[in-house]
Amino acid sequence: MEKAFDYKPAIAAIKTRKSAIKDECNAKAEGIISIAQSRTHDWLSEICETAVQAQALEAENDNLSRAIITLQNQARPQKPPGDSFQVSSLFLRDCWQELISDRRRREKLHLVTGTITKDGIKVLSRIEKLDFSKQSACYVSADLSQTMHRITSMHEKYGHLVLGMFHNHIVKGHDGTMPSGTDINFMERYAKIGIHCLGGIFSTDGYVRFFNSGSRPFTIQVYGKGWDLIQETKEYRVFKIREGF
Repeated sequence: MEKAFDYKPAIAAIKTRKSAIKDECNAKAEGIISIAQSRTHDWLSEICETAVQAQALEAENDNLSRAIITLQNQARPQKPPGDSFQVSSLFLRDCWQELISDRRRREKLHLVTGTITKDGIKVLSRIEKLDFSKQSACYVSADLSQTMHRITSMHEKYGHLVLGMFHNHIVKGHDGTMPSGTDINFMERYAKIGIHCLGGIFSTDGYVRFFNSGSRPFTIQVYGKGWDLIQETKEYRVFKIREGF
């Protein structure tokens, strides 16, 4: 059996650099205050230059956070391919109602996090809302830098991973919940950096289609009442939230 690579020294080195970045950012902030108070020659330019440097440090910090997540995922013991998810029917309804809540009938998108049991079951239980860069009746896009910042912040501040990425299509019936090429590419972009998520697409009348990033095998259990399993294939699970539930 191939010996597992020890990523701990690399992760420790990255964390050391992140600590140094935090100190540098604090120093930049103090420097801006000092410059503003001194009002020396060309002080506005100095403030702008210092702010740009601080912004670059923040971007580096986010990149290092993503590197840590990727290394930690690779360092975990390799399990057979596939993921197991569990979701409450009440939470499923909450996700659906949140996604179809736009008064102008535009698509919406949100992240989902939750707990992971000792045996690896990912329990979907919390919505994380995002800011949209584009939004219409047939397309929604979250701001990429803001999304990545939210993902790394959730991991660093709360120790939570992103488990799902859900959005809606302004259609009725389960046929309209098929993921588009854009939807699949969106999921694959995150999978390439070690962020594997369950995709969920909701219709306006309560259908939801689940699919896993990278077409990885998966199972999902819905806990509670108020739903029906409509379709189950190798790639998809389609459910219907019952009317009046």
